[in-house]
Amino acid sequence: MVDVGDVSPPALSQIRATEYVLRCVAKTCTDAGRDPALDIDGVRAWIDRQEDCGKCQTGVSMQLRKIAGFLAYRGEDKKLRKRLAREAARYGRIGRLKRKRKHAWLLANSTDIGKVWDLAVELLGKSRLMKPGTSRRYLLALHAAALALAIAAPLRISDLSRLRIGHEISRSATGWAMALVTRKTASGYERPELWPELTEFLDELLVLEAPGGALWRGYDARVGTALFSRDGGKTALTADWISDVWYEHVGTGEHIVRTLWHQIAFDSDTDRTWMALALCGQKGGGKTADEYRERNNRARAVKAGRRTLAAARQAALRGEFPKDPDGGRR
Repeated sequence: MVDVGDVSPPALSQIRATEYVLRCVAKTCTDAGRDPALDIDGVRAWIDRQEDCGKCQTGVSMQLRKIAGFLAYRGEDKKLRKRLAREAARYGRIGRLKRKRKHAWLLANSTDIGKVWDLAVELLGKSRLMKPGTSRRYLLALHAAALALAIAAPLRISDLSRLRIGHEISRSATGWAMALVTRKTASGYERPELWPELTEFLDELLVLEAPGGALWRGYDARVGTALFSRDGGKTALTADWISDVWYEHVGTGEHIVRTLWHQIAFDSDTDRTWMALALCGQKGGGKTADEYRERNNRARAVKAGRRTLAAARQAALRGEFPKDPDGGRR
């Protein structure tokens, strides 16, 4: 037991729970090639891993409180403790909402890639109706871009939030391109030509800030700055901001778009798992890819079986009966 002075020590079960979380954070740092540390970057990387693994928000909230409690017992980093407490409260709120709303929303609101894209188009249209120079106009355009870019390049929010103009995402005379190393898998993600339909969404962010609305003057001024920002690139918006935008307009977090692309893959009559994996920045091999392929194969087998049964049913209604191999009737 660690001597914590006048403070009553936590129960042994609490100590073990805290130790588990600290080990997870340390492992995340080690996997990312950095020394284990309880700092914003280390905790943020751990949170990203928790979300990618499907950890529920209430669970993340509880574990964040464990980290904050550990720092409090040690009397360390008061600023970080407050930040973690805020994050824990935010994840707790999302978790409570999802428990009440997620399943009802999914049942009542079927969505797909096209519907989310329409939302982005609608937001961009609303932005252009706002008075020029207003923060509301820029904010709507920013929200539209957060939806549209996540559809065209369905990366994890930790990767989308760190895109810098002229670095990970760049503009040429023909359109936008993207090249980066993903944070989770440390694999290369290259899109030499992003969808041309995406161009107006990203251009709008530059034009609205540029003197005289000149695209290339705006681009040059923003080179090296964060794509998602509300102060001209000086301060990057967080991964959580992207997730919040999706919750506000779609009703669920941004990671749902990755599921929607995989849905398209296994709704197809041919194996397009490779397409979804490539778009989402996931490796073509390994456990995740195998799981998607296995699920896709099962889905196609079920669809094929249903088509066969439907055809047999229609044949029976017409009085037609398939022959068995020896020439008789079944």
